[in-house]
Amino acid sequence: MVTDRAAGYVDRDGFYTSSWNRFASDAAATNDDTLSWKVGASTELSGISTEASFAGYGDEGSELDLIVGYNPTSSVSLSSVYSMTDYDTAISATDEVNAFELFATYSF
Repeated sequence: MVTDRAAGYVDRDGFYTSSWNRFASDAAATNDDTLSWKVGASTELSGISTEASFAGYGDEGSELDLIVGYNPTSSVSLSSVYSMTDYDTAISATDEVNAFELFATYSF
């Protein structure tokens, strides 16, 4: 429950059920008694890490995330994220947002 939101953010949502596109505590801006929850699973197979999660934010919406990562070398990582979100229009300008992100990181 996010009824304690008046105390402010701790580590920008550190106590709440957040996903890729939404901080669960943002839902508290419109509803003080939002029940947030999240279920997820992850595994690594042949060097490819995968994660899937689904979060519910009470009446304020939900989010499904699919994340895949691969490190071809010790200094290069490749990742992709597909996120399907369904928001209450009171907390977002649109009802639904689907996004696909692809990014690479080089460490030196």
